[in-house]
Amino acid sequence: MKSETTSALDRRSAMAALAATGAVAATPALAAGAPVDAAWDAAMSRYMVAKAEMHRLPGDAVVLRFIDAEKAMFETRAPDMQAFRWKVERIRENCEHSVLEKEDFDCLLADLQMLGAA
Repeated sequence: MKSETTSALDRRSAMAALAATGAVAATPALAAGAPVDAAWDAAMSRYMVAKAEMHRLPGDAVVLRFIDAEKAMFETRAPDMQAFRWKVERIRENCEHSVLEKEDFDCLLADLQMLGAA
């Protein structure tokens, strides 16, 4: 039997994968557990929609929506280590194209503290 945490991780991963393929649009959190999970799921839904639009529609406004959605993901507390890993992987990808700032690491350190790893 899966725990609620595992189910939330599976749901989040499945929704992200489906949204990335364009099979379905990302939707708000389904039966979200803790408030942190609900906030993360909502931010991930907005991010996945913005990412799909960016790949399908031209224009600066679409790119700016994606950038705003990605920034919101970093500012939203990671509810678990999988979400924390997602943030680290995005920062790693982004550092190839931009300059990392102190705030990027502040978000990660706050997540680590909340997750009890620091």
